[in-house]
Amino acid sequence: MNDCNEWGVVYILDTLTAYLPKDPQEAENIMERVSSRLAHTNSAVALSSIRLIIRYMDFLSSAEAIRTYNNKISAPLITMISREN
Repeated sequence: MNDCNEWGVVYILDTLTAYLPKDPQEAENIMERVSSRLAHTNSAVALSSIRLIIRYMDFLSSAEAIRTYNNKISAPLITMISREN
């Protein structure tokens, strides 16, 4: 994803969102790699990352991991809501 432009990243993230992880560990590995995109300047990239993380939270078995990812997505969501257009 590092070599893609912003819209290529969005496409990859949206495709990954449709993918079903084999187990909770795979879901968490993907979520951890995607979480760096939450701070992206393009809101479409951040929103696609948030969508993937929310979808993959269903596969997690640890309440602590779910809480951690909820905390990770809260700041980008607040930033997007509070931006002036």
